[in-house]
Amino acid sequence: MKNFPILLLVLFYVHFSSVRRVGMSRRDAAPASRSLRVAIYDLLLLVIFMIGGLMTLAVLFAAMLLLLMGIIWFREGGWSSSVFLAACLSAGELAVMTAIAIFFSTCTSPTMSGLMTFSAFISGHFSGDLKAFSAQAASPALSAVTTGFYYLFPNLELFNARGPAVHDVAPTPERFVLAIAYMVLYSTALLMAAVLIFRRREFR
Repeated sequence: MKNFPILLLVLFYVHFSSVRRVGMSRRDAAPASRSLRVAIYDLLLLVIFMIGGLMTLAVLFAAMLLLLMGIIWFREGGWSSSVFLAACLSAGELAVMTAIAIFFSTCTSPTMSGLMTFSAFISGHFSGDLKAFSAQAASPALSAVTTGFYYLFPNLELFNARGPAVHDVAPTPERFVLAIAYMVLYSTALLMAAVLIFRRREFR
């Protein structure tokens, strides 16, 4: 259960390494009067890539979840709602990681995009330590820097309810609402940033 995102993370590199090779609209190909239309087109194309990646991950995620629920049913004689709800939060984590993978694929090589996506996954689960360090920092400048990194890195621990699910503790409805809002806002910001990068790159 705890290794679901790690097992699926490798698919980001395989699926999205081709995104940077797509012939997106060039900056010099669109006049100023059509800049908004071109930006919307780029955003829609990235959204399509994200949906395609999520569909691929959803199939594998559902298969792994069914396998896990079957094992729990076989061993415990029933299914666990807390595990199912925790898995739903993990699906939101995968959506955020999909947006991160798309963003890095627009500005780096395929190898670097895979490494940076994996680094974002690791740092996203330890971003809370930055907040704790910021509160204890002696220098205001250092505290400001670490706080900035805390808000810059994805807060993936918000989607991590796998530990309590082992003890049959389900995530609260408030946490679900907060996680969904964070997923939408963070993913949208990354896709918009990816559009800006696409419009400023020269594609061959």
